[in-house]
Amino acid sequence: MAINVYQIQGQDLNEDGISDDPKISLTKKFRIEGAVNSAQARNALVANTPGVNAGLPVFGRRVHELANALWEGEVQYSSTESSPGGDPNKRRRTLHPGQWRISSSSGTKSVHVTHGKKVVHQPADKGGAGNLAADFGGAISVDMSEPDRPKVEGMDVLVPTLQFSVSFGTIAGLLDTPFWTHAKKFVGTMNNSEFFGFERGNLLMQGFSTEVDSKAIFDNPSQGAEVSFEFEHSETLRKHVVAHGIPEIEEILGWDILTVTTVPAGTTGVAATSPVVVQADVIRVYEFTDFNSLFGLFN
Repeated sequence: MAINVYQIQGQDLNEDGISDDPKISLTKKFRIEGAVNSAQARNALVANTPGVNAGLPVFGRRVHELANALWEGEVQYSSTESSPGGDPNKRRRTLHPGQWRISSSSGTKSVHVTHGKKVVHQPADKGGAGNLAADFGGAISVDMSEPDRPKVEGMDVLVPTLQFSVSFGTIAGLLDTPFWTHAKKFVGTMNNSEFFGFERGNLLMQGFSTEVDSKAIFDNPSQGAEVSFEFEHSETLRKHVVAHGIPEIEEILGWDILTVTTVPAGTTGVAATSPVVVQADVIRVYEFTDFNSLFGLFN
């Protein structure tokens, strides 16, 4: 028996008037004749309705039986991250395949530091008795209770932060195991070249997240979905001076780590009150990957 699908005239549009973006959801209704069960009816509905309508991706399809071999089908198209019947004030436009969006935020975080960039003031003597003040080379809160074993206590300071995310529009059917396996390779890596204006080594990928109806992966793989990649920024230091007598460091990439080795006070050749920096190393913890190739995952 042939299965026929046709749209019910006069019941094809459901618009929500929200600010300057009125058409964020669309509902089309159909009659399905000749299907003997719900699976046949749904398959016929999928085969005869597009995955995108008026620029909106499918949100969901459903069928219900009206009589023997007669069904009503409904297709909802939506550009929202919530159900078309949800709170319109909480909606935002979902990206279509091929589109992308940038979101950013800034603030501060607490970091424990043991050395400052430079000493901006130091008394000429200690106690006004002509005793020279100790020079700790920028070390913060040095404990000299044991003169032969000075301890650098350091302190917690607030440093500025910048986080941003890049979201890509895709379809649910692409979010499969090979995708997750490949996308995970970018997490915990730095950008190997300029990415959205940020220099090489300035961005660390912290992870990624998705926006998709889990049922759509199996039942409606053409439904719209989003993937967002999260990054944090750290600025590169150039011609960095660590301490007197240590060669100037030409470049410390944003996520490289600077380690400083000091010789305790009282060591041969070192003043009794002044630990001296004898070595500075730049350590690379994170590998590089090509962040620009993320666009290729969704094209």
